[in-house]
Amino acid sequence: MKAFRTLYLKELRSLLPFLLLIVVLTSVSLLDVALTKFPDQQTLATLFGHNFGDDGSIIILFFLTFALTQGLLMRERSENTLEFLDSLPSSRSLIFICKCAAGLSLLMIFPLGENALAFILHAISRHSSAPDLHLVFFAKSLLFDIWMTLVFFGIGLTFSFLGRFSLLALIFVGLWYGTFKEMQLPWIESIDPFANVYDNMLGNSLLLPWRALISQMAISILLTLLSWWGFTKLGTSSNRFTLWKNRLVLTLLALGVGIATVSWVVIKRRNIAATPHSFLPDAYVPDFPSWQTAQTTTESFTFIYPSNQLQQAGKLISTAESVHKQVTSFFKVAPNRSLVIDLTSQSPRHAGTAYWKRVRMNLSANSSITELEAILGHELTHIYISQLSNNKINERFNSTRFFHEGLASYLEYRLFRESSDLPKIRKLAAIAKVRNRIRFEQLVDSTKLSQTHAIELIYPFGELFIAAVVSHYGDSAPEKLIRAFAREGAPAKLNAMTLWEDTFQSCEYNLEEVIAVFYELLANEIKLHQTFINNLPSIRAEVVRQGILVGVKLSSSSGSAITELKTEQLICRFRSDKDTPENQYLSGHTDDNNTSWVLSSYFSGKTFWYQVGFQLPGLSAPVMSPWKRSSIPKQGSEN
Repeated sequence: MKAFRTLYLKELRSLLPFLLLIVVLTSVSLLDVALTKFPDQQTLATLFGHNFGDDGSIIILFFLTFALTQGLLMRERSENTLEFLDSLPSSRSLIFICKCAAGLSLLMIFPLGENALAFILHAISRHSSAPDLHLVFFAKSLLFDIWMTLVFFGIGLTFSFLGRFSLLALIFVGLWYGTFKEMQLPWIESIDPFANVYDNMLGNSLLLPWRALISQMAISILLTLLSWWGFTKLGTSSNRFTLWKNRLVLTLLALGVGIATVSWVVIKRRNIAATPHSFLPDAYVPDFPSWQTAQTTTESFTFIYPSNQLQQAGKLISTAESVHKQVTSFFKVAPNRSLVIDLTSQSPRHAGTAYWKRVRMNLSANSSITELEAILGHELTHIYISQLSNNKINERFNSTRFFHEGLASYLEYRLFRESSDLPKIRKLAAIAKVRNRIRFEQLVDSTKLSQTHAIELIYPFGELFIAAVVSHYGDSAPEKLIRAFAREGAPAKLNAMTLWEDTFQSCEYNLEEVIAVFYELLANEIKLHQTFINNLPSIRAEVVRQGILVGVKLSSSSGSAITELKTEQLICRFRSDKDTPENQYLSGHTDDNNTSWVLSSYFSGKTFWYQVGFQLPGLSAPVMSPWKRSSIPKQGSEN
């Protein structure tokens, strides 16, 4: 026991620089919250979004562990102290245990400090509406952080035997992992040590991926045992060790070059739309406790749907190939034969979403087969836009979002809806032009557009812009513009108007002429719907306060043809500041007096933003006013 204590303290003294580094890293989190945020307004989601729960902190922990372990075992060899240690009344195994204990003792300070800070911030942020400390949540969080520290420790020990080549070997392993993940091998997620466990937050509960954690721990234990064996043999033959290491490095180099080549081939194949069979469909199937899923495979699709909605799913399955053919015919491209259509989405915000070769739709929210076909056609358009551009359009999403959604909406209304439905979307563009003076230049920067106006405007204005492109240059023009993003020598750093001017010029098109046609079509829509626009109500908003609640009281002008709106037609949404992401907008609870209420604690400062609007029959989306900023009234005040 005395030998253990002596060796343990010796190792701790040699690791003091790492102790200082860990203290600094932990202090940075404290200073960040204290100086840039409100320490008493930190929810669980906020805490584990910018503290230890995000991917960046996991990577920091990994490289901190990796750096510490690189000298933990091999330092004795480089400093020629192995013979001295062997002369002590202790075994190599005891020395190995002491080194591991000292290293882990220091490393554990980081997750313990981060979780203690998060717990304190959560404790002082509680209020009467949510007084729970959520001890189980923090216990699971701490368990996960400690678990991953042990996993990273085993990996770092093994790589330490490669000396100065350890970082190179780590890069090669990263290439292997990236290749396997690109190939979507089903087992790769189970050994991914950088997966963000906080993506499994359901409300205030945290679901630990035990299968993945146990797999990673098993690998770490095997690597630790291998490191122990290597340490016990260390120093017996210098020449033999050097020869073994050189051979291992050469092997890793050869494998790394091979894997890098395979990676390049795989990525290139994925980016060529004409070779759609290079990837397996995503094997993930949503798991809902109230029902099970079923699968049906057609020529182009694998459908995943709730087994209790077979009849509804069957309607879409029977017509999906026809929808697919119409989309691919428009783009004049070979159909992709490995698409996954997931009909189990429960999203209240999106009728459908598309990710490369997968579409998610909410089957239960739409009973009309016409509606389902239109949504499927819309999302398939997104998939082919991404593939035809080799994903280059997505890389400039801030400048191309209106084109993405506009083309999808254009094909949706042209191919899958009745011509009488077109005014539902075009009226919105006419209303926004008359009321908010929206210009084309605002559409090419969706971030700035969402800061001042409703981001939903990209759908009607985008659809009208695509109509202008087709009107001026024909049906082949959208595909030609999409492919222009993937052309050789395309400038990499253009954005907004300069990006689109360059893209149109590469196709020998004139952007100014298309914009002129766009405004001409818009003027025609305004003229066509002028009476409807004139009769729309103007919504007035008044900010009020009631205890811990902040509200916006809505009313309509009495001079309009529509003087009253039902409560369910009124819309009010809130955000903390102008940079708040769209998925964090908050819809208030509207009472019988047409006042939308939210908790004042939702806002981090003394001001907040709100946007009001209304939904009318015959429109595809609500009519929204621009965002407005207001100070939060003090408690006891009425406005």
